Amino acid sequence: MAAALQQRQTDAERAAEVMRKLWSAVEQTADSVIITNREGIIEYVNPAFERETGYRLDEVIGRTPGILKSGQHGKPFYAQMWEAILAGEVFRAVFINRKRMGRSITKTRTSRRSGIMRGTSPTSCRWGAISPNASASRPLCAT
Repeated sequence: MAAALQQRQTDAERAAEVMRKLWSAVEQTADSVIITNREGIIEYVNPAFERETGYRLDEVIGRTPGILKSGQHGKPFYAQMWEAILAGEVFRAVFINRKRMGRSITKTRTSRRSGIMRGTSPTSCRWGAISPNASASRPLCAT
């Protein structure tokens, strides 16, 4: 019995350490990360999202990613996106979004329903999107 309790504690400590590492990676990455609940309501954005869009975390929590819509994509684009996400597929596309101050920004974004990745209940599913930091991947050129 004591060995089983010790093993559970060790497993819990390992899981907590993995979570700390993941949290640190997401917080420190140059890539924008946004996580919503099943209804598409924003639950989390990382600091790169804040820098990229000009929106602070407290301004976007409880809202939808629709605040970024630029009007450049039609209904078929978003229908295709949600069809892929809800089917558990990866959706990757170039988005033309709008920053907080109204300026457009073009980003490649990858989205996926996260509950599918771990086989969790569909009622607990979330979806996440990652937008690579294009400036971090561009080669520096001499002019």
